[in-house]
Order: sequence, then C-alpha cells, then structure tokens
Amino acid sequence: MLALTPISLIINELDSLLVLFLLLAAWAFTLAAETGSLRRPVLGAFVTGLAFNVKMLAAFLPLPSFFLLYFLTAPRPWWTRLMHLALAAVVLLVVSLSWAAS
Repeated sequence: MLALTPISLIINELDSLLVLFLLLAAWAFTLAAETGSLRRPVLGAFVTGLAFNVKMLAAFLPLPSFFLLYFLTAPRPWWTRLMHLALAAVVLLVVSLSWAAS
C-alpha cells in the first residue's frame, strides 16, 4: 500500500517503487523458504533485479538476508538450495545488467 498511496504517485518518487519491488522480493523468498521450490527464489531475484534498475545498489541491501533465509530454511538438500541460489544469482545479474547494457 505504501507504493500505491496517492502522495507517492503525485510526488513521483522512485523510493515507493523500490519499496514495492523489495516487498515483492521478500514475499517470494519467504514462500521459497517455506516450499523449497525453484520458481520462488528466481522470481525474488528477478524482482530484486527490477528494483536495482529503479534505485541501483540500494536494492541489493536486503539481498544477502534473502539468500541466507532460503539457504538456511528451505526444505531441500543443501546442494539443491545452493544450485537454486546460483540460478537465482544468474537471473539477478541478467536483469540487473540489462539496463546498464542497453
């Protein structure tokens, strides 16, 4: 709701969009930690990459805690969790660098 309040739309600040993307990423990583699915950390990394395109390195501040949450709590073997996070990191880099490369 913070990202969609009328005052943030009128001011046209990008901070509210950054907060929205990071909240979506936190939601995706939380669901990933509960289920252990591959799609959720990849989705969280994708959304974090979009947040990077909004506000650069400020988007990467919660990223270590997202990755650590998934690595420590997902109901998968540790090597599967590591592979999921490696794939999520590749998606994150591709989405983050897409804006800088264009």
